[in-house]
Amino acid sequence: EGGGGGEMAGDLADKSITEFISDTCTSLGEYSFRACKSLRKLIAPNAKSVGTYALYQCSALKSLTLPSVTSIAANAFRELTNAEVIDFPKLTEIPANAFYGCRGLNALILRSNTMVTLANTNAFYQCYRILGTKNSGYNPNGEKIGFIYVHKNLLEQYASATNWSD
Repeated sequence: EGGGGGEMAGDLADKSITEFISDTCTSLGEYSFRACKSLRKLIAPNAKSVGTYALYQCSALKSLTLPSVTSIAANAFRELTNAEVIDFPKLTEIPANAFYGCRGLNALILRSNTMVTLANTNAFYQCYRILGTKNSGYNPNGEKIGFIYVHKNLLEQYASATNWSD
């Protein structure tokens, strides 16, 4: 962990790291785990934000525990190809390209009881399972086999909201 009150300093993570577990980390800084292809598990219960490209190309990462995150930057989770479930109890907005290339994503869980703003539809580019896009490795039949879960009281709002209707 770098300075700044427990913030993870950008691009300083050991590339061979397999787990990151920290109760003191308050932010995953820009590029902090970029290309940590061995990282399988990340637990940061007190992290409030995830910076640009923070977990870019962490292709082995399957398990993320970030219950306090309210803010993520563009490309924060880009190319987490094997992450299957991502759960955000407090997220308020999804920026451009946030989940770009998350080919194996089966479920994005947005637990907030207020609607999460979606900057644009590129946030889910190449999320083959959620979008129902055919891809031989991740979704051979092109079915919508992935889901975005939202609070049931907000379902109608999401269905008619800008960028969420699809």
